[in-house]
Amino acid sequence: MLCSHFYINKCHFSFFLSLKYLKQMSKQTLGKFTRDQMASLILTCYDEQRAPMLNELHATEPKKCKVAYTSERTGTGLFDLLDDDALAEVLFRLPIQQRIVFAKRLCKQFASVAHGHKVFKALYVSPDEHVNDTKEEANNLLNTVGNWRFLTKDSSETQIKELKLRESCGRTVEVPPKNHLQSLTKLSLHNVSATMLKRVRQSVDASKLKDLNVFSVKGTNELNALLKQSSSLERLSLCDIPPLDMAKIIDAWRESHGGYPPLRSLSIDTLGHRVMMQDLETLDLEEIQCYCVSDQISKAHLPSMRTLRVCVHNGTATKRIPSLRTLVESCPGLQTLTLKRSKWDTSEAHGVTIVADAMKKEFPRLSVEVVIDIV
Repeated sequence: MLCSHFYINKCHFSFFLSLKYLKQMSKQTLGKFTRDQMASLILTCYDEQRAPMLNELHATEPKKCKVAYTSERTGTGLFDLLDDDALAEVLFRLPIQQRIVFAKRLCKQFASVAHGHKVFKALYVSPDEHVNDTKEEANNLLNTVGNWRFLTKDSSETQIKELKLRESCGRTVEVPPKNHLQSLTKLSLHNVSATMLKRVRQSVDASKLKDLNVFSVKGTNELNALLKQSSSLERLSLCDIPPLDMAKIIDAWRESHGGYPPLRSLSIDTLGHRVMMQDLETLDLEEIQCYCVSDQISKAHLPSMRTLRVCVHNGTATKRIPSLRTLVESCPGLQTLTLKRSKWDTSEAHGVTIVADAMKKEFPRLSVEVVIDIV
C-alpha cells in the first residue's frame, strides 16, 4: 500500500479514511489514481489534519501525450557503444519480423533510430521466414506483415524504396499498401504466380522503377505488361522466365522516351533464346551478364557495349568459343570480358583457361579475366 512509504500514525490514518468516505472511495475511483496523485492526496490530508474532500476523490486522468522520439540513447546495454548509424545498419539487416520487434516494440530509443533512419525502406517478404516459428507465432507474424500494421499511417514517413517478394510451395505473401510504394525504385520478384504479378502491377507505379529483378515467375501476359510499363529501368535481370515479346517491350520503352530508354545493364540466363541480339540493337546497353550464350546466337551491332560477363559451365567451356566469338564481334567497343566459373566446378578450370587464352589471341585489345563465382 502506498501509505507504507510514509510515516503516518494509526490515529491520523483512520481519521481521513473514515467509514463515511471509504464508502465514496470505490475501487473504480481509486483505480484511476496514479501513484503520484495518491501520495499527494495522503500528504495533503495529513498536513491539514482532515479527511479527503469529495471532489478530491475523483482523480483526473493524465493527459495522453504523443510519444516523442528522443535523440539520446542510454540504457540499451552494449548497444550504447554503437552510434545511431551503426545501430540502424544492424536493424536494417534483420529479417522483417525481428526488425518490427526491435524497431517498433522494444523501446523508445530503438524506435527513434528506426524512425530517423527509415529502416523499413527496404523489405524482403517471404513465407519461408516463418518455418522456424511455432504455428501460433507464425500466424501472428504473418498477420502483422500481411496487414502492414507496423507501417505508420503517414505514408510519407515510411516510403518503401526496395521491395523483394517471394512465394514458396504455394504459400503466398501480401503486397504492401499502394500509398507506401510511391517511391519504389527497386523491385525483385522470385517464384511468384501470375496472380501475384497482377497485384504487383496494380500496386506499383512501374514507370518509376530503376532496378527490376525477375526470377522464375509465371504469367506471360502479366510479365509482358509489367515490363512494358517499366520504361525507366536502368538495370534489368531476367532468369527462368516465360516467353517474352521483347521487341514490343523495347518499342514501348522507346516510345515513352522518344528514343533510347535509360536501360544500361541487362542480366539474362540465356542470351539468344528469350532475348535475341537483334532486339538489343535498339537499346543503348553498356553491360550484359548472361548465364549462357546460345549456340544459335546471331551477330548484331551493339556499339555502346563496354562490359561483358559470361558464366562458363562444366563440360561446355571449349564448346562455347564460337558463340562467344560471335558475341564479342557484335560489340566493337567492348573493353572487358569476364569469364565466371563456379567455385565448386574445379574440373572445368583448365577449359576456362583455354577459352580465355583463345579470346586474348583473337582480340588482343580486349581485357579478358577469369573470376570464381563464390555463390
